[in-house]
Amino acid sequence: MVNVSYTTIITAIFFFCLFCICILGYIRKKGDLFHKKEVVFLLIMFSIIGFRLIFPIELPITKSVYISTFYADFCDILKKPILQNIPVFELLFLISITISLLIALVKFSQYRKCYLFFKQATVVKTISVSTCFKREKQIPIVKSSFTEEPFILGILKPRIVIPYTEFSNEDYIIQHEIQHYLNHDLFFKLCIEVLVILFWWNPLLYLLRQYIENLLELRNDFSVTGHLSKKEKINYAETLIFAAKEKNKKKHFGLGISSTSGFLKIRIHSLFAHSPFRVSPFLLLTFLLTIFSYFVVIEPYSRPDLGPTEFLLEDVSYLEKNKDGTYTIYVNEEPIGTLSNIPDDLKHIKIIEKK
Repeated sequence: MVNVSYTTIITAIFFFCLFCICILGYIRKKGDLFHKKEVVFLLIMFSIIGFRLIFPIELPITKSVYISTFYADFCDILKKPILQNIPVFELLFLISITISLLIALVKFSQYRKCYLFFKQATVVKTISVSTCFKREKQIPIVKSSFTEEPFILGILKPRIVIPYTEFSNEDYIIQHEIQHYLNHDLFFKLCIEVLVILFWWNPLLYLLRQYIENLLELRNDFSVTGHLSKKEKINYAETLIFAAKEKNKKKHFGLGISSTSGFLKIRIHSLFAHSPFRVSPFLLLTFLLTIFSYFVVIEPYSRPDLGPTEFLLEDVSYLEKNKDGTYTIYVNEEPIGTLSNIPDDLKHIKIIEKK
């Protein structure tokens, strides 16, 4: 039976933060060179981590790992009732969801205004694109003086917006933005935005969003230039550099095709690299541990207050069989009582013969 509790949510957040730090640290130390297979592998890992966070469920085969000390104390605080007997965890959850709804309303309103604004821009031409279901999709291309870099918007009714800039090869710009649609990048970005909205208090998600957007740009670069000659790749790189210069003239920040200067260097270096792809052992271990985390939930463990004649089964050291057929119970190596027979709960305990 699938179950969701405050401990499953805490477990999902813990593993997300742990693995996100590992992968983001790997990317930062990677340098300025990425292989196209490596980019796909990283995007898959981010997808698995994000899914683990947004669906913090406990499966029937999930195993509980009990932790005492500070974690048990922390969970006791979360369960403590305040404000008309509402537990701390439920109160924090309600506050977080309320803020998430407000953020979602603001972002939806901003996006809708942006989409309606550029919907009125002049359509210069329409591109016919074959989707994965072999259906033709008509994507209008519009030009606007209110943007300094090209981008695509609209998941169901996409349109490509490009500035009134004379690019040396505008076809590369259009091909790059079309790849965003064919690779379902807009849906991917929407899922990341949902995570950011739901967990607005987690700074790692803002870093994750930026890194994923960069990786999506890299994947599109590889898709566009995969069949190009070296000379054509140089022309494509020159188009990227030109777009970046045009954006920087207006001091406009963005992660579209022009991107930032530091990341632009990575994109260009990666396009002309020919090194073979080797999966990092660290990255592979992180991936396996991420999968493993789906079957683990961290539970608090605290010892109850015991009376003078009470004990926990886990504290039973062994049973000693006496000559009269009775059994002496040893708890923490000390005898505490005698049994005439062994109950089912103690049948797994080691039995020794009394000398």
